[in-house]
Amino acid sequence: MPIVTPRVLIARQLDTLTARLPGVLDGDVDAVHEARVATRRLREVLPLMDGHERTTLALLRSAGRHLGRVRELDVMRGLLDALIDRAPAGAGAAARAKHALRDSQQAARRAMVKALEELDLDALRPRAAASGPFAWAGRSLHAIRPPTWPRPLRERIASRAEAAAEAVERATGVYMPRRAHGARIAIKKLRYAVEVASETGLVHVKRAGKDLRRVQDALGKVHDAQVLHDRIEALAGDGASAIELAVLKSVLADDIARAHADYVRRRERLLTLVDRCRAACAAHRAHWPVRPVIAASAVAVPLLLLRRRAG
Repeated sequence: MPIVTPRVLIARQLDTLTARLPGVLDGDVDAVHEARVATRRLREVLPLMDGHERTTLALLRSAGRHLGRVRELDVMRGLLDALIDRAPAGAGAAARAKHALRDSQQAARRAMVKALEELDLDALRPRAAASGPFAWAGRSLHAIRPPTWPRPLRERIASRAEAAAEAVERATGVYMPRRAHGARIAIKKLRYAVEVASETGLVHVKRAGKDLRRVQDALGKVHDAQVLHDRIEALAGDGASAIELAVLKSVLADDIARAHADYVRRRERLLTLVDRCRAACAAHRAHWPVRPVIAASAVAVPLLLLRRRAG
């Protein structure tokens, strides 16, 4: 089985982003979401590569921010569609809000296209591996010298686990929008780092990715409903009746309460998982230096033979 390195992960995410771009430019909701995830994962892996450019990360961050803005508006549009069906008494206000949202969606899509056009995806693609009769020698020498990316990745996981624990402890059973959103962001950052560690085989914490995603999804629902709750009056405009707006806000408040309760139910398990992530990094750090020695012994004989033939 081939070794999965950051270089391989970068190539995979570039393939995903390239494949989704036609759909993004056509306004496909799923393509926008998948492209946004690809830019976020690229930003997670690129710093692990030697010689990465900060300007490239800045362009990826800009593209991801514009994709995120479009994604947020798409989600808001979907919530309004659902409200029209779920809350007939407020359907008129929801329809007005949906109509007002259209201009914002178009403006966000235009900005997104311009940001994506500034990305040079070919420049991000890792160089092809060396080939030829002595390509094995380069790989053997690399095996003797341990790769540089495991240490910063372990440190990143440990740091993000600490930040996630702090954010989750602040986001208690009493719902506070900003604290809940902060916990969601911290959990998402930890999940991306843990996924990279798992895919490369550096660190594997059982069910970490799945459990982190579930908590992130619950808090994501809280955030999406809260954003619409805060904006519904402005979107619906003066023509919406107070009764209609009250109905819509009540439905959204119920959605927020249910999603937040889901998060609270998972909170203790989440804190345990965060501790496991920290422990896994600490345990792996103690054993990592042994591997290059084993790798060196595996190539010592071929290198010795090569020197004898040269003599």
